[in-house]
Amino acid sequence: TEGALILAAEVGLILAAAALLKLDALASLLSVPVLHGFETGATLAIAVSQVPVLLGSPIHGFDLVTLLREWAASGYAWQALTTLFGLGSCLLLVLARQALPTAVARLAPLALLLGTIMLAWQINAVERGVALVGSLPPLHLQPSLPRLDASLWATLLPSSLLLALMAYVSSLAVSESLARRRGERVDARRELAGLAGANIAACLSGGMPVAGSFSRSILLHDAGSKTRWTMVFIAGLMGLAMWLLATPLAFLPKAVLAATIMVAVLSGLRVAPYLDAWRYARPEAL
Repeated sequence: TEGALILAAEVGLILAAAALLKLDALASLLSVPVLHGFETGATLAIAVSQVPVLLGSPIHGFDLVTLLREWAASGYAWQALTTLFGLGSCLLLVLARQALPTAVARLAPLALLLGTIMLAWQINAVERGVALVGSLPPLHLQPSLPRLDASLWATLLPSSLLLALMAYVSSLAVSESLARRRGERVDARRELAGLAGANIAACLSGGMPVAGSFSRSILLHDAGSKTRWTMVFIAGLMGLAMWLLATPLAFLPKAVLAATIMVAVLSGLRVAPYLDAWRYARPEAL
């Protein structure tokens, strides 16, 4: 825990220094094809990582080769009712996107979550082998400070530099991807400053180093998020959910959560940018 606090503090300070020194200019070196590649890779990695949860399999991994090897080693283990929850949820979400008006389709994931919670409770799904979300952690934020140990800070500094770089690049790739879809422009320096503030806040509240999340950002985009107020409402509603809804949320099948993430991220998978790049300049496409 102490190491996580120090990492969050160092990442926040490194990103804040980078923002002050205007190192966001280096972001211009990230070409559009590279950002497309990062987006596609993240999309596929996230989708593949949800497959075991969707099928109720105990295997883990982020690439098909690893998953297939572990699945074979486990004797192709899967859980029928979990698979029914997962694949059924995927089907319902896809049908909602295609058949319902946009405003109604955006409410489909929420309706699905509520419906599957009720169904899992009615049939006592956990006794039938379905993995559920289970008990949520108690809601009690405690202010904290990282331990001021110079040797520990120095030991973790190289890791913090790498974490800061990856946090910025991955978050910027997510931002640029969504900005292109909406015809908006990303201020790379404000991204730096925002990530710096988030990590410093994490360090002071018992958290870990943080960065932008591709899967959560896609879910917000699909839900129609337009402004930063979305995050304010999410924070408040998450607090209320942990305080008031911990008992019913414990009955939510994990496979349903995996289905909502998979359908959302795969909706952004696009081949057209690669075809355009191939026609324009094959080295860029490669």
